[in-house]
Amino acid sequence: MIDIYKMTMKYYSFLFFLLTLFSYAYAQTPTTIPGYYVTNTNDTVNAQIKMPHYIFSNKAMLIKFAEKVTIVDSVKGNMVFKVNDIKGFGFLYNDNRYQFLSKDFGRENAFSASTHRFYQAIILGQKSNLYHRLTTVDPSGRILGITYFLEKSNGTNTAIYLFARIQPEFIRNLLKQFYKDNVVVHTLIDSKFQNKSFETWQNDIIEIVQAVNKL
Repeated sequence: MIDIYKMTMKYYSFLFFLLTLFSYAYAQTPTTIPGYYVTNTNDTVNAQIKMPHYIFSNKAMLIKFAEKVTIVDSVKGNMVFKVNDIKGFGFLYNDNRYQFLSKDFGRENAFSASTHRFYQAIILGQKSNLYHRLTTVDPSGRILGITYFLEKSNGTNTAIYLFARIQPEFIRNLLKQFYKDNVVVHTLIDSKFQNKSFETWQNDIIEIVQAVNKL
């Protein structure tokens, strides 16, 4: 006969072990990191930024910064800033600098969701900017898709969606149309996106935007 009591105790013992392990792992991860935020009046304020993490992982959950950022103040406590409250924020994490800006790229139509959120700035140039919006992954961590926004100095912008079934020629045509005033860069665009793995195409886009800013 099955001893329900023993099975229950084993279950709770195992659960307690997992919770203890999780608590220890999380305790080793700093909950705040030094950074700054920029007010709507262009004042830069040094601050401690609360860093969100994935459960059971030390990996930073940067997607959580899309709509808000939490500032930890020793006097005022936690202050939550949304996209309308500040112009942006930044920090140094694992020797990498991150900068997020409040941007509104408009709606594709009356029924589409608002694009106003914090975007990670990949390239900020005199002629063109590149922002990362979202990277979608499956439970195993494999990348399913990446979304970027390109922006010109006059505010013109376009979204770029990278995923497994997207055709390289579609991306090339989209970029040449967006940079139709910079025909010099079209030769470079035609030479890119040769790798079958779309995950590597983000490097091609970065190189193209860098080239545009050098023209």
